Amino acid sequence: MTRHDPLDISRHARLVFLPGLFADARLFERQMPVFPHSVVAEWEAPEPNDSLVDYGVRALERVGVRPGDSSKPLVLVGQSFGGVLAQALAREIDVAGVVLIASVRHHGEFSGMFQRIGDVLRLLPASWNEAMLRRSMRGFVRQTAKSDDPEMRIAGEMAEGFPHEVFFWSGERVRGFDVPEHELGVPSARIHGKKDQAIPVKRIRGEIDLLVDAGGHKVNWSHPDAVNAFIADWVRGLLV
Repeated sequence: MTRHDPLDISRHARLVFLPGLFADARLFERQMPVFPHSVVAEWEAPEPNDSLVDYGVRALERVGVRPGDSSKPLVLVGQSFGGVLAQALAREIDVAGVVLIASVRHHGEFSGMFQRIGDVLRLLPASWNEAMLRRSMRGFVRQTAKSDDPEMRIAGEMAEGFPHEVFFWSGERVRGFDVPEHELGVPSARIHGKKDQAIPVKRIRGEIDLLVDAGGHKVNWSHPDAVNAFIADWVRGLLV
């Protein structure tokens, strides 16, 4: 492979992209042309007792990736909660490396507001939470549909079809999540936006390998050139 040909990367490694909450394959629409042999995991409602690994393995299988069966090294690229899922999987299945985009290694890296919302939701009946989430999502979708910001518009479009069960299940699984880099067991890299409000840079523990000054929580969508180039070079390093 040559240094400047990222299209070769996904011919030599199996890249699986895992979107964050309220997102789908459209979140990675600016990565797929660069990594055309990659796949994007899909969300579905979890089983009540699913662990992160249980759910993650099924998510891989739904897009044709069976752990241990791949003839190419498996690299997981997870955005936000997708990064949490990627790390959980990397500790249990054969993975060559993990790339975290706007994600956490420790639950304490989420913003204080995010954590407070989670604390409140755990005190309320499930039926109330479901009703509030549905109302909030309807309002969010209506608001973003009128936005002049394409990033906001696509956020609303993705949120509209997201399975709400995943939101509440993921909140419980993230609570107490803690995977220090040295305990992950495989190489990992971290991409983050300096303007990320969901996971503020000041709360990040450890190194950030690519910090995008103007990037927010969907930094791979807003700054694809920088993110794609970093992923290509980093994965290439794994294959040397």
